[in-house]
Order: sequence, then C-alpha cells, then structure tokens
Amino acid sequence: MDWEIKKRGRVTYYRKKSNHLFSDLVVEELENGDLKIRFVGMTGAIAASRDLGLAEVAKMEPAKEIPRIFDTWELYLRQAGICQSLAEVDFLEVHSFGAAPKAPNALVDPEGYIAEKSRIR
Repeated sequence: MDWEIKKRGRVTYYRKKSNHLFSDLVVEELENGDLKIRFVGMTGAIAASRDLGLAEVAKMEPAKEIPRIFDTWELYLRQAGICQSLAEVDFLEVHSFGAAPKAPNALVDPEGYIAEKSRIR
C-alpha cells in the first residue's frame, strides 16, 4: 500500500506519498465504535487526469468522472483495510460543489461559457 499513515488519538490520516498537500482519507473513531470517514475532495477532471496519468483534461465529463471518484474512494477504503465496498458505508452527509468550466473564457466567449456550464451540470 502506497500510503503514509499518521495516527493522532482517535484520528488516522492516510496520505498518498505523491500527495504533498493534504490527506486523501481521514478516519475518526467515534466513541460508539463507528468510523467517521472523510474522503479527499477532488474535482472530477483533476481526479480523472491524475488516475489516468494525464497532464491535462480539456473538458469535464461528469458521466465518466463521478463514477471514477466513487471507484477511487472504494479503492482507498479497501487499501486502508476498512471495508471491501462502498456498499458497506452509510453516506450520512455529502458535500458537493458545482464546478465552473475552465474553458471557454466567460469574458471572451460568454455564450460558449454558458453552454459549457449547462453541459457539465
């Protein structure tokens, strides 16, 4: 497993050695024995490009990227030895943010920007 693991009290931090900015997975042991799991926050295009080894992704493809994010989270849970499937996890709270297109430029091509924003939603 390619993780740096740091345990501080009830909280365990899992960080990929290639990720120097933040932990990819944070697990907190609650007093009732449950685990509170926080997954990495990633945008689909960045996650997809990183997983595919690409330097850039020209367009976001939510239909492909959203399943890839959940697959990545499931992989992290398996690698951390927490469980074998996301089906074993109860999602009690999910924070999701809409992404703004990186191209076309809203100032240069406002109509194209609006069309791209509609496409990725």
